Amino acid sequence: MKKDYSKFISQFSSSEAVKFTEELKNCTKGISQFSEIFKEEMNFFYSIFFENNLDSQMMRRMFIRNFYCSVEASINFMKNLILVFSKLKPGEISRAEYAMLNEESYSLTKSGRAVIRPRFEDFIKRAKFIFNIFTRVLVSKDFELNTSGDGWQKFSEGLKIRNRLTHPKYIVDLEVSNEDFRNISIGVTWYIEEFKSLWRIMDKKMSQTAIEVETSIKSPQEALLIYLKHFA
Repeated sequence: MKKDYSKFISQFSSSEAVKFTEELKNCTKGISQFSEIFKEEMNFFYSIFFENNLDSQMMRRMFIRNFYCSVEASINFMKNLILVFSKLKPGEISRAEYAMLNEESYSLTKSGRAVIRPRFEDFIKRAKFIFNIFTRVLVSKDFELNTSGDGWQKFSEGLKIRNRLTHPKYIVDLEVSNEDFRNISIGVTWYIEEFKSLWRIMDKKMSQTAIEVETSIKSPQEALLIYLKHFA
């Protein structure tokens, strides 16, 4: 059973409701634009490697660095949307999860003052965490990240190669073997398919929301309720 957020939303002033609606639009628009950029870049690299069959070490390095950069961007865009929705869905995210989303930890100084400190988790753990929270908060049971197969494993192992290429200690660290590249290609294909599956669900929800907001909205508060109806 979906929660009734009407009482909570009624506490928002019209200006606050407009602000949140704009934040939601900007976040969803940002992910939509990114997904197009991501698709364009991957198509470019795939055309080079699989249509022209180039065996360039430079292009392999560029492909791997670019791919994991795009993954990091997608994770951050998803995180931003989670944080906006968390303001509209009180209690949906725990204090620990909120701190992890903001990459924060807390400690005391010698003088007894509480301070916020940055906290950086393992990237693979963080990616899994963001996908799990995003799914729970925004798409419910319509999607589940597939981490049981070879794709997730190759995606995780590929990050080690990316780190080696980004922070080389020896000249050999810049080499991408045929086996390395085959394995990373499996991880890349897995991530693209998972992201596409998730985004198809999100795109459908956003389209339904946009149509309903444009055709039946009477107040800023009602616009927020429509968002929550489709993403609760």
